[in-house]
Amino acid sequence: PGPTPTVRHTEGAHGGARLEHLNSFGGYGLEPGQFSMPSNILALPNGDLVVADGGGCRLQIVSPSGELRRVVSAVRDDVGHGGDDAPVSPESH
Repeated sequence: PGPTPTVRHTEGAHGGARLEHLNSFGGYGLEPGQFSMPSNILALPNGDLVVADGGGCRLQIVSPSGELRRVVSAVRDDVGHGGDDAPVSPESH
């Protein structure tokens, strides 16, 4: 699998939906900025994208240009400890 595409939804000439390719980011894997089983995506009001990566048990927040902003781990132990919510710095990947 290649990079994840960023698309824009617009109305087609006859009222049908049309997607326009804007950018691609990421690729297959478990490192920050990679995805192993992306399942959902949400656009935030500021344009950032939240990508749910079920294979990596995490959410990744990506800028409209594809820059990784944050990784939020969904892995927790039996008493609710664990997981992280850390900004990603260029040195970390």
